Amino acid sequence: GRMAELRVEDAALPLEPHEKLTVLAKIAENAGRMEDMKGYMKERAETGVALNADERDLLSAAYKAIVAELRSSMDIMLEEIGEQAQAGNRKRAHSAQAYGAKLGGFLKQLCGELHEVLDPLIAKAEFG
Repeated sequence: GRMAELRVEDAALPLEPHEKLTVLAKIAENAGRMEDMKGYMKERAETGVALNADERDLLSAAYKAIVAELRSSMDIMLEEIGEQAQAGNRKRAHSAQAYGAKLGGFLKQLCGELHEVLDPLIAKAEFG
């Protein structure tokens, strides 16, 4: 019927670049590729087109998932450092500590990136 025709016609319409990024972010999320999702939403935020509520949620979810993964990894590294130190394995404890520092660097970098993404969005945000 008419509804099906409208859907087919709508599907044939080309997406705006910012819309394509949002679609790709949703696909990445469904595929469990949070790093890709973050990349698409970061790029989407940088287009300068205001984000709608769904897009803000996608941006938030992407960064939250990556931060949660890093925090979990850091917890495991702290446990590993303690276990290795207690067992007297200084070299392994040192290696685990170095890797933990690397993860901490990733977390710091991620937070800096998010700050750069959010600053322009916050400046343009409408309150009310």
